[in-house]
Parts: sequence; structure tokens; C-alpha cells
Amino acid sequence: MRMRMRKVRVLRKLFHIQRDVVCTMVLLLFFCLLLYAQQVVMWLNQNFLLPEGTNSPDVTFTSLRGGGLLSISMASSGQITLSTDDIDLAGDLIQSLASFLAIEDLSAEVDFPDYFKELRTTLTEVDEFHSVHQKLTAAIADHSNYIRNMLVQAEDARLMGDM
Repeated sequence: MRMRMRKVRVLRKLFHIQRDVVCTMVLLLFFCLLLYAQQVVMWLNQNFLLPEGTNSPDVTFTSLRGGGLLSISMASSGQITLSTDDIDLAGDLIQSLASFLAIEDLSAEVDFPDYFKELRTTLTEVDEFHSVHQKLTAAIADHSNYIRNMLVQAEDARLMGDM
């Protein structure tokens, strides 16, 4: 997935840090940055209210806006995992981090099963509506031809005096 970057400001007061929370979010986003974890911690400190002495890029927050969890972790390989149930928040955070690190192009692997399920359902409904539309269009054309034929027959009958 390739994204264009735009400036995003993450408001510090929207999240509250959680300790010892097990994350069971359904949205996962993976991306790799070959950077030092300290730069990610600097970004976290600029955008979130972290407790004093937080030197690890592995944190979990609770959103004060929606109540959902946000978990950010970084492996030693540079892979950052962002877990949240808000697709807009995930996009905003990636754009903010990429802007902070001056990255123009960033490849990311995402898994949003609930959103994809909803999208599939919507596309199925659109296909069904399209099918019904085609059937109605065909029925209208058939009825138009039938009416045209009836008008021709009525005109012929009128001219012949058969009415």
C-alpha cells in the first residue's frame, strides 16, 4: 500500500496510556522502518502524553474519543505494529509518523477484516441492485414495445372502423 503524506497533528489529549493491557484489536497495520527506536519514542513523546521515563516504543493507549484501544510496538528488526479498531486513526498516525521522520513513501501491510467484510457486503448489495436495475430496464423495454404494438393495432382498428 502506497500512501501520500499530508501533515497531521495528533492531539495529545485524545488518548490515555494503559499499563498491562492485553490488546485484542482486529485492525493490524505493519510497516518497517529501519530506524532507531529512540526516534519513534521521540515521535510518541511529541504526540502523546507519556509517563516520565518511557524509553520503549511499545505502548498501549485508550482513546478518550471512542474508547477503543491503540497499541504501538516496534520489533528490533524495525517492524512497527499498530493495532487499533479505527481505520482513520491508523491512517492519521502513519501519516504523522512518516511526516515526523520525513518519509515520502511508506509500504505498509494492513488487515482490516471488519471494514473489508462491510465493503464486501456493500459491493454484494450494489451487484444485486445492478441486477434488479437490468431486469427492470429489460421489463420496461418489453412493456414499451407491447404498448407501441397496441397503439399501432388501435390506430389500425380505428382507421378500419373496427372499434
